[in-house]
Amino acid sequence: IGKTSCTRLEDGAWVSPRHSFEGAKIARRVLWLDFDMCGTTEKLLTRETICQLICAHMAPVRVADLPMPERKVIHLSANGHQTVYFTNRLLAILARADTLGRIAEDTKKSLDAIDFFSELALEQSCLDTPYPFVTSFERYTYLSGNERWPNASRYDDRWGRVIMLSGLPGVGKDTFIHHNLSHLPVISLDDIREELHISPHMPQGQVVSAAKDRATELLRKKQPFVWNATNLTPLVRKKQISLFQAYGASTQIVYLETNWQEQLHRNAARSSVVPERAILHMLEQLTPPLPSEAQEISWFCV
Repeated sequence: IGKTSCTRLEDGAWVSPRHSFEGAKIARRVLWLDFDMCGTTEKLLTRETICQLICAHMAPVRVADLPMPERKVIHLSANGHQTVYFTNRLLAILARADTLGRIAEDTKKSLDAIDFFSELALEQSCLDTPYPFVTSFERYTYLSGNERWPNASRYDDRWGRVIMLSGLPGVGKDTFIHHNLSHLPVISLDDIREELHISPHMPQGQVVSAAKDRATELLRKKQPFVWNATNLTPLVRKKQISLFQAYGASTQIVYLETNWQEQLHRNAARSSVVPERAILHMLEQLTPPLPSEAQEISWFCV
């Protein structure tokens, strides 16, 4: 379904770059809004398993062409740490169905590639479960590309952690902090906007700059803290995590979710209400965090 917005003619051939990623975004929105697949652990895990399968459905066919194919199968299997129903075996089943469901001259080649993918995943002990990393630090070091071998033992020299909140406006991030993290300093982009009298609809450069300055001050002191913002996409989260890492801190991303009606109800009770159309736009961009993004990932339905 992602091909509807991604297909184009390029050098005489029809191509659909990033259609898997776009298809996953469409599926997430439809499952969330039309099928109420949000707000409970079971719904969250089922929905995100579907989305991750869509996002990675081309991988089994392409793995054989990679210079280090074992890295890809290990990386994919790690999704199962969060989306616990996701496995490389299930991904191979989907890829096989996708291959057999179309008319093409390379069907045999694609099926052979999928068999190779399954055998490689079995060889790496990650066909039906995530790869068995010894520690979360070793897992993140490998998945983030900072280690060549998955079983390499590295010393964790991080002095502490920054907790990054992630979730749509009104999900209850402030409440979660009050009940669970009130002992830590909090850098809140909403609070900074109020201090500077800057509307969420205005350019946010001054807000982000002030937040980074405060974060840098705490990082220099080696003071753990909470970074409270929506942080809805891997790209946005990566920018902040890079700052935390530069000062020797690890990161735990805490993703929060609730059902849609409760989401709107909580947003309406905020001091600064975010328009529903804006939340819908954010939902279209939302990608819950996965293990390759940070040393610790936690998902909560609140």
